[in-house]
Amino acid sequence: MTWTVALAVAVAITASCAGDDSLRWGTYHSGLYFGVRSRTHPTHVSAGLLWTSANEDVSQLKHECSERDRLESYGWTKHNGRSFGQQTIRDRLNRMAIETTFLKPPAHDGS
Repeated sequence: MTWTVALAVAVAITASCAGDDSLRWGTYHSGLYFGVRSRTHPTHVSAGLLWTSANEDVSQLKHECSERDRLESYGWTKHNGRSFGQQTIRDRLNRMAIETTFLKPPAHDGS
């Protein structure tokens, strides 16, 4: 069986981030199985994970958290709230386990 995993990216022009640059990027995208977002104002960059079976139609895409997806489990198993996180998404119906990692490198010159 063939599976398709894609990264969905919604891009907006980024502006400089006021405040703490170490918080510019993070997993502050609630409601998604995996999502990252920039904290830039007035526009931001967002990215999230989408997946589906290649044998199903587009209506079976999984991206936003929903009980109808009937996942066995998902969520962060490790997360420091700032620069690191790991999670496992268990999709038993599609016989998949997706491991995601969020890792921010140390900042250089405030970026």
